[in-house]
Amino acid sequence: MLNLNFAFKGIAITLISVLFLFSCSDENPITNPVSEVSPLEFKLFLTDCPFEAEEVNVEIVKVSLEDYDGNVEELTTNAGIYNLLEFTDGVDTLLASGSISIEDIKHINFELGENNTIVVEGETFPLELKNGNIVKIKVNLDQIDNDDYLIDFMACTSIIRNNNGYFLKPVIKFKGKRSNPQGGDIEDLIEDIEECYELVYPIALLDEEGENHTANDQEELIDIFNELEIDSIVYPFSVLSSEGEIIEIGAVDDAEELEDCDDDEDENESELDELLEELEECYRFEYPVSVVDFDGINHSANNIEELESIIDENNIEDFVYPVTVYNADGENFIMQMVDDFGDLDDDCDDEEEENEIDDLIEDLEDCYTFSYPIELLDFDGNTFVANDEDELEDLVRENNIKDFSYPVDLSNEAGDIFTILSYSEFDSLEDCDDDENDNEFEELIEELTECYKFEYPVILEGFDGNNFAANDLSELQVILTENEIENFDYPVIVIDENGETFTAHNINQFNLLDDCDSDYIDWDDVVEDVLECYSIIYPISFVDEDGNTLSVNDEDELEDLFEENDIEELVYPIQLTDDDGNTIDINEFQDFGELDLDC
Repeated sequence: MLNLNFAFKGIAITLISVLFLFSCSDENPITNPVSEVSPLEFKLFLTDCPFEAEEVNVEIVKVSLEDYDGNVEELTTNAGIYNLLEFTDGVDTLLASGSISIEDIKHINFELGENNTIVVEGETFPLELKNGNIVKIKVNLDQIDNDDYLIDFMACTSIIRNNNGYFLKPVIKFKGKRSNPQGGDIEDLIEDIEECYELVYPIALLDEEGENHTANDQEELIDIFNELEIDSIVYPFSVLSSEGEIIEIGAVDDAEELEDCDDDEDENESELDELLEELEECYRFEYPVSVVDFDGINHSANNIEELESIIDENNIEDFVYPVTVYNADGENFIMQMVDDFGDLDDDCDDEEEENEIDDLIEDLEDCYTFSYPIELLDFDGNTFVANDEDELEDLVRENNIKDFSYPVDLSNEAGDIFTILSYSEFDSLEDCDDDENDNEFEELIEELTECYKFEYPVILEGFDGNNFAANDLSELQVILTENEIENFDYPVIVIDENGETFTAHNINQFNLLDDCDSDYIDWDDVVEDVLECYSIIYPISFVDEDGNTLSVNDEDELEDLFEENDIEELVYPIQLTDDDGNTIDINEFQDFGELDLDC
């Protein structure tokens, strides 16, 4: 009887080798007694490779051994839920132990439970088993020595993410003796690469017989590792960095030279950059500010530009504390350590971020379709689920939405699917503006002709650079139907029903035109458009619907005026200034049409 102990190392399992003596007769192996048996302790340890998540929790229920004759012996298993990411970088843990009577091991069998989860960006997702809960790994251990043994549960290779969530298709490799683990060579190489990069499929591998096997995706790669003894990978192959750069690997030396994404200095520098970006939205530093690099050298900055330059050019570890910051109201806050920055209030961003999400969704729906259901988070941490476009619009309109709960999947008109893992990744999506601009231009023409007539001829510019002249409305409509029109060739003159003319020098100036179905000008919108490119010289006056004249002396009073009153007319003249300091006189509404609002 052999005493066997198994331990979990990170996600590598170590076996303590077992020394035993067993004697039997060829004629009657059943009845001949064992002349001497030395019970030996057998331990299995678990280790793992890192994965881009906070936790990878796997429930292990049972571990058993199987010899070449098919005999199975169950071990005493330390059953439970293991966060595999706690067992990286040489850390291991005892998984199972027991006394065994078999003299060789062909397979180690694992029974996994159903309580498997993964935590990504603070959110917990179910980790569904892909191919059942029994995992059998090859060991082929002809003789059990008095030593520990190790297995590697390759989390970074075993986790599959697709549009339906996260799945676990376990890849577990026997590493041999714990004191001198075998180089799983190719498995280890891929394991190391996948800590920081994505493999670009297809890739080809050679087994120990020299036969070529091609993996077209991660699932096929897992199957190849589980079913075959892989000897080498076929070069060249490519990997994709987190920045989207494709890197060709021509030899094993190229793989070893890949930049480590876990470098502490790079990580700290990135975190400081993010911290600065977040602080600038709501706070300002009291200068000078000092920071210290990883060599212990201090650097002093007298303004934000110098501080950003220092962080970009040096391997900065942290600030030199204390550091003082001020909010928009002039209140000061003293930071004694980096964690204190997390206590600062970021409410100055709430309304802006809410509008950004609303605008983002509106922009995305012009070119992309969401894969529902999708989850959204408000500023109080509540989660909302939208099952279709109508529910999404209602949620955004009725709640103070801060962001999506990632990942979010989108598809374009061609059916291509894009998985978005953070807010910033939306910027990488291509814009479908050509068709959109064409449609918007046709809509503009349609709206204009409801209230106004063009002064012909009207010249239109196509996306191909060609110009087209229309001498009347019918010719204009034909040109729009037969060509992809980008814009007018300005200036363009339109005439209202009273015979008054308006000259537009760019497309934005059409926003100043009055709607013929309305009895008044929306002065709030007019002023908002003007203020994007010009400054108003105060005071100015307006007349409300009751005939009262109301004066304002600055922009804050102007905003209050529009919020609290129904404005009928602007009292002319007023004066504006542009960015160059030039003064522009506005003596009547038509003068707004002469302004350049395309700044």
